[in-house]
Amino acid sequence: MPIEKLKPAGFMEYDEFVLSFPESSIYNGSRYLKFLEELTEGRAEYLIYREENIIKGALPLFIYKGKYGAVINSLPFYGSNGGVITHDDHVKQELLKSYEELVKENNCISSTIIVSPFERGHDLYEERGYDFKDSRIGQITFLPKENLMEVFHFKTRNSIRKGLKSGLSISWQNGLDYFDFLIETHKDNIQAVGGLWKAKSTFEILTKHFEYGSQWRIYVAKLGDQPVAALLTLYFNKTVEYFTPATVAEFRNLQPMSALIYEAMQDSITNDFLYWNWGGTWLSQGGVYDFKSRWGTKDLPYFYYIKVPDVSLIKSIGKEGLTMEYPFFYVIPYSEL
Repeated sequence: MPIEKLKPAGFMEYDEFVLSFPESSIYNGSRYLKFLEELTEGRAEYLIYREENIIKGALPLFIYKGKYGAVINSLPFYGSNGGVITHDDHVKQELLKSYEELVKENNCISSTIIVSPFERGHDLYEERGYDFKDSRIGQITFLPKENLMEVFHFKTRNSIRKGLKSGLSISWQNGLDYFDFLIETHKDNIQAVGGLWKAKSTFEILTKHFEYGSQWRIYVAKLGDQPVAALLTLYFNKTVEYFTPATVAEFRNLQPMSALIYEAMQDSITNDFLYWNWGGTWLSQGGVYDFKSRWGTKDLPYFYYIKVPDVSLIKSIGKEGLTMEYPFFYVIPYSEL
């Protein structure tokens, strides 16, 4: 079988293969996978399919061995899409077979493949079977070459105009000076709605693996000398990731985030990016969905294909135990617990 596990010496070749797919995202690249490896403390594996010594397909994944057994994700961490990277169904089928063998070798208590919102045709994932299937709505703005404002809903256009007329200065060049501001404001925002924020260590690890300016940026909106909002964006191939927004609550009425997003999108178009990825939205997140949809998004649903050999074991561990033992990893839909 022409499948192998990629060695570190092959990362450059792997990235060249990934970049040959216009819709590949930062989640597919080796830098992001190295970031995940340090963050999650899981073991990265790259299943590679070759023909005549040329990569024809790849399936990056992570194995994490916790107290109750091993878990495999392609890929772990919030919003990270995985799945098979290829245009050839035969190659996809062979990689999925190798994936199943790896799941058995590691006696996994749970295994999950999260497909990309850009990946069309899920027949082979469906055919291999699953115990649970979770879903998200991928929302993507296809960036136009010109007349960006015209793709937005009128409410979004009004918010952008208000933000641009509020006397704000917007820049990313000195964004690193506002690293702590972004993190602290992000935490305040998520705490206010009872959510789970990204820890400071997550951002610190991120900065080690990506180059500022070309691969990630912090856009900052200031009123005079005071920062009032910041937006962290990630860049890979032709896609921009809307990664972390943060706005000081008392300045929301000035619409600084709308202005930041608009300026970041304009810069992205100038730099030949084609897609703005807002990330996955749960079906229950009506308000979040509406906000994103007004930026001219196209809905690209994607799915989590989950196998759990012993559901009773997972249920006995419970939500709290899974969160503690398998941080960053998807094990089972919490609705099943």
